[in-house]
Amino acid sequence: MSFSYSDLVELIGGRIGQFNVACPLCGSACSTRAHRAKKVLKIWHPHEGFAGFNCMRCISGYALERKQGRAFDWEKVKSERAKAAERERIEEAEKLRTARWLWTRRQPVRGSIAENYLREARGYHGPLPHTLGFLQAHKTYPPTLIAAYGIPTEPEPGILSIAKNSVRGVQLTRLLPDGSDRERGNDARITIARPNGFPIALAPVNDLCGLIISEGVEDALSLHQATGLGAWAAGGCKKMQRLASVVPDYVTAVTILVDDDAGGQDGSALLDAALRGRGIEVTSFTPGVRRMAA
Repeated sequence: MSFSYSDLVELIGGRIGQFNVACPLCGSACSTRAHRAKKVLKIWHPHEGFAGFNCMRCISGYALERKQGRAFDWEKVKSERAKAAERERIEEAEKLRTARWLWTRRQPVRGSIAENYLREARGYHGPLPHTLGFLQAHKTYPPTLIAAYGIPTEPEPGILSIAKNSVRGVQLTRLLPDGSDRERGNDARITIARPNGFPIALAPVNDLCGLIISEGVEDALSLHQATGLGAWAAGGCKKMQRLASVVPDYVTAVTILVDDDAGGQDGSALLDAALRGRGIEVTSFTPGVRRMAA
């Protein structure tokens, strides 16, 4: 089963452009409402008569509007695709400006609700990295832990710093008003702009030349506290693999914390393979699972 042109146009309400919608094909098989509503189907509709589609879970392709006697204008398609790519470039540039602006609005984590969250809710008692910050509640937006994607500098031994122009994106974690935990749900943790393979660096690589990589900031901090190794967070399972190319050459060993779900296992396996391809020693483990793959 696939989509007809009319199906795709109906899903995006007849609009021209690029849109993300829930997939009616695989969504019906999902067990939870949240998964059914997840916008995993991307539809490109550059002009009347053509629509492309790609579902993250099930199907991809394109569909044409069938009209007798009408020749399809591929040059127009190329032109519209170029225009769509330029619009996307402009949108991404605007998102990056927003991310960097939010980073300039941050306050130190120390003494904030964000520190309470990390210390009390997550049990982290090590140094608070300067690549994390705190955003106070504003209007309807709750207090937030902000983390910067990018490659930081180390102005002092063991201290990381990242300048505004080095920020490639930010991750926002919405906190409860008292910092006793973070919010839950699809929008409780979001990324603004595209990090494009840059990590959230939380602790520099030490003299042992070892690095920890996990999906989440909190897990990376906990492992750094336990081991003293450098620590990066990918910010999500789909961002794991791309970190392999930016791991410094002087790193000799990487420990990957694997989230115990399908996405976490897949992302970690891809990162593992990419690192081994560079000749880096890799150890992967899942919390609660004693066996470690070396």
